[in-house]
Amino acid sequence: MESLKTKSIDEAKDILKQIILRAHLDSKHKSIGSRLKSIFRLQKTSIGMFLDSLLEGYKKNVSKKYYNSEVEELVHLMNKKQDIWDEYQRGGDYPATFDYASILMMESLTGEKADKKIKDSEGKRMLEEIQNSGLD
Repeated sequence: MESLKTKSIDEAKDILKQIILRAHLDSKHKSIGSRLKSIFRLQKTSIGMFLDSLLEGYKKNVSKKYYNSEVEELVHLMNKKQDIWDEYQRGGDYPATFDYASILMMESLTGEKADKKIKDSEGKRMLEEIQNSGLD
């Protein structure tokens, strides 16, 4: 098993890319019946499966020392209000909340703080997204 010590930025980027790739693979419905079940809330949506896998991958790859519970809170928030994913599902960018959670995951993986200007800018975008979507 790989050590859960902090990683270099390049290693952390690779790990985060793998976590996200795995989450995308895990989010695919296996059949039409599976999709229908998610429509009637009998099963998780693709986004819900993606977020569950993302959080699981994060937990597996970060040490307890650097684990950031805010990542888990943001994942639950994104799952609760999935309309923030509408633009992404139409081919746009990830939601601002996801981008901010990614910064926090990178901090956990490297053990280093992100650039303050970038983090603050993404945090502001996230707060605007939350306010505009009724998540607050």
